[in-house]
Amino acid sequence: MNLRSSLRALALASVCALPLPAGVLTFNFTETGGNVVVTASGNITDSTAWIVMAQNTTVASYIDPSQGQLGFGNGTSTVANLLVASGTQSGNWISGFGPGTPTPTPIPTPATSYGGDTLGFVRNFNFGPFTLPALALPNSYSPLTPLSSTMTFAGATFNTLGITTGTYVFNNGGDKIQLTFGGGGGSSVPDAGPGPALVLLLGGLGLRQWRSSRRARAAT
Repeated sequence: MNLRSSLRALALASVCALPLPAGVLTFNFTETGGNVVVTASGNITDSTAWIVMAQNTTVASYIDPSQGQLGFGNGTSTVANLLVASGTQSGNWISGFGPGTPTPTPIPTPATSYGGDTLGFVRNFNFGPFTLPALALPNSYSPLTPLSSTMTFAGATFNTLGITTGTYVFNNGGDKIQLTFGGGGGSSVPDAGPGPALVLLLGGLGLRQWRSSRRARAAT
């Protein structure tokens, strides 16, 4: 196999090796243009790790750092199922992710605007005598279906919302839920190594160097 064929094979192998983002749901928070913008994306795959506790519930667009919860929704339509975590749990997201609005009475802060899927997560949901992590998903949601939501808190900062910056992770069974405040966010999907574009670039530079060396040898 010549060098050009080898580079093509390497690029193809890199594309085929890219992992699919399965069982990872991320919430990324950024301070942008004087606002706090939240984007959610990913999916849930482990249906055995979640139990439906309520159907046709409403979800509003809000954030409550002191209680470790947030939601994406219009607050009026009954379009979500509420599920509680029942799988093996781990992570550094134990309770809230900040003090919330100024004391003595932190309250949920409503979003200025919202779009996308109805979605929500509560790290400690009071359900009767129990306190359990709970996830709100669209009524028609099926595992592996991509989720995408966004909301904006106009004129807000992490400080005014009472958010402590950092990354908070909650694992339940085969699913991971991650909140990232600051630092540009990003997916928690495992790194696939150099992407196809980088492989092609490196391959092209290598091919160019090989041709230059061959011409130099021919000239001597």
